[in-house]
Amino acid sequence: MVIQVKDFSKSFGKQKAVDNLNFVVNQGEIFGFLGRNGAGKTTTFRTLIGLYQADEGELLIQGHPFDDSLRNQIGYMPEERGLYTRATVMDVLLYMGRLRGLEKAEALSSSQKWLKRLKLEGHEKKRIQQLSSGMQQKVQIIVTLMHKPSILILDEPFRGLDPVNRQLVYDCMQELKRDGFTILFSSHEIHEVEQFCDRVILMADGQAKAYGKVEDIRRAYADRFLSLTILSGEIGEHEGIEWKRVHGNTVEIRYKEDTDPQSLIRDLMLNARIKRFEIAEPSLNDVFLQLCGDEVVVDE
Repeated sequence: MVIQVKDFSKSFGKQKAVDNLNFVVNQGEIFGFLGRNGAGKTTTFRTLIGLYQADEGELLIQGHPFDDSLRNQIGYMPEERGLYTRATVMDVLLYMGRLRGLEKAEALSSSQKWLKRLKLEGHEKKRIQQLSSGMQQKVQIIVTLMHKPSILILDEPFRGLDPVNRQLVYDCMQELKRDGFTILFSSHEIHEVEQFCDRVILMADGQAKAYGKVEDIRRAYADRFLSLTILSGEIGEHEGIEWKRVHGNTVEIRYKEDTDPQSLIRDLMLNARIKRFEIAEPSLNDVFLQLCGDEVVVDE
């Protein structure tokens, strides 16, 4: 394992930001943190790289707490941009590369490589403040990658990117994964985690609510979900239904814990002709709703 977090807790005053968190990130995987703002994602990342001190527990990278010997192995991208907005793109990249220990020629070569890969060629002489939000985000990503770290810790890396550039960054992440890089990133948008991650951790109020492969998490919470195909009529309100969604002639429902599903289906058939029904595998958002009582963002 590359990253191991054991019994980690962190408070700010009386506010507990992270409460007894445990997880591992393996070599060469993309691992996602999913949760609303304030769930504890950023606090965990900052403690991993030594910006905060843990109140309890251990946070290990390559088997050791973070120290200067690990600094150049890690590419950390904060949620807040740290770019000099009045400087040009190339000046920012060269400066940040030198801060990371690269010689000027190395910083120039790496900058040119990533500017081309992220389709920012031709913008080298523009000031950061002249770029769109998405282009600034891509510059921030280049700053994170240019010193060739083997471990990436990315806080909301897709923020501000349109779908085309989001896919472009994702493709880069997949290439890095194939080259053996380990990637840990946070998001509050569920489609990013479902699409991009090998394994995930769902967080709310500083606690891990679920942890593992996306398909395993969905399968573990598949109880009380039904998918019905309706020929005619409609599925009305019923005291046994916790919530429902309608997609054309397909109705997905989650029934209450004390409801007998066979009795529920018999009742529903009084007002609708049901062609087919089956146990439905919930989406990751369904699971989050079940565990945390509120939805994360779903990008339509």
